[in-house]
Amino acid sequence: MCADMFYNEANKRTSERRKFLRINANFVVSYYIYPSERNKSDMTLTRNLSLGGICFTTDRNFDLDTILHISLKLPKINRLIVFLGRVVYTKKLKKGRSLYDTGIKFVEANENDLFILQGVIKECASAGKKIYFEIEERRKK
Repeated sequence: MCADMFYNEANKRTSERRKFLRINANFVVSYYIYPSERNKSDMTLTRNLSLGGICFTTDRNFDLDTILHISLKLPKINRLIVFLGRVVYTKKLKKGRSLYDTGIKFVEANENDLFILQGVIKECASAGKKIYFEIEERRKK
């Protein structure tokens, strides 16, 4: 799979446990609960993304393991990149406001879309915009 190119070799020697390079990036993303809310798509901006997943801010507190259909608009790409992803965490941002960082792990993607995403990540990382995030899957007790 093309994603292997971004394996973080430093993971073996540091506390970083991520498999994929994660970049800070603000791209337009639309999403809906799959398949039940097909006609109720919301739109926001990404906070960061990798070949393994994406984080964006929403006004909804999704249940863990909720499956979302995600369409991503990337620069210089003439079509949407589409994924299915599973919610692995939600984190309330500020007291009194209903905004949540939502972490998504990709569970289904077209290989060509992954190849395109890989190119965008590589370009952003080479421009010095790379960052790694430690995100753990959390389960409600």
